[in-house]
Amino acid sequence: MKRVWKSVLVLAVVFMLVPCICFAGPTYDKVKDTGVVQAGLMYNSIPAAYFNDKNEWVGFDVDIASEVVNRVGQSMGKELKMEKIKLNNKTRISFLTSGRIDMSTANMTHKRERDKTIDFSITYFFDGQEAGLYAGHNQREKCRQSPEISG
Repeated sequence: MKRVWKSVLVLAVVFMLVPCICFAGPTYDKVKDTGVVQAGLMYNSIPAAYFNDKNEWVGFDVDIASEVVNRVGQSMGKELKMEKIKLNNKTRISFLTSGRIDMSTANMTHKRERDKTIDFSITYFFDGQEAGLYAGHNQREKCRQSPEISG
């Protein structure tokens, strides 16, 4: 019986360590060695990430990136610096996959196709889309009955 419990304990320890081993890849090692996280951010996406009147990079995504860097630094037991790298819709994935940046907080829609190339965090921001229609001429009813739109 002791042998079974010992085996269960060993397996439990292994399963607890596996996530640590998985996450401690080349990016983690680079950040730990350099003390710098290269964070990719949009620069013209209000309110996510933009330059204010004082030419300061601000916004929701900037705050998220700062907090992630802070918490990763705490887990490493050291203070990390964040180097902010300008991204746009065309560079945010390529900079990440090429190693130009260590992380991206560039308001990106999580799509299955993108899962093939990059890893997403859990979704932390939800946004809806709506269509604006001319109020006259029963446009709403026509749209509701349209097979291309309804559903």
